[in-house]
Amino acid sequence: MINYTTDIYARTIDFCQNLKHFNVDSSCSGMFPSLSLRGLSSTTFCSSTLTKLCIAVYNLEDCLSLLDGRLKQLSTFIVVIVSVEDHSSIVHNSVSL
Repeated sequence: MINYTTDIYARTIDFCQNLKHFNVDSSCSGMFPSLSLRGLSSTTFCSSTLTKLCIAVYNLEDCLSLLDGRLKQLSTFIVVIVSVEDHSSIVHNSVSL
């Protein structure tokens, strides 16, 4: 999944510098691996122009990583979390949005 994140998702964001909407249809999640940011730098999958993101992420940690400021203009965020585990420590340590 990490290779798909860096090779496809991140390269799409980098290549399309004026991209405003990025939608990976979650109903086709079998066709597209979920986004996983585990072990990647905070500069991976970042954009100053993206305003709408619709994507499946692997877990809650990946979801919160997308809200860490790497998507500066994001106003619409539609997310499907594939693996829901006990992340109570993450939730209690997160900032309110």
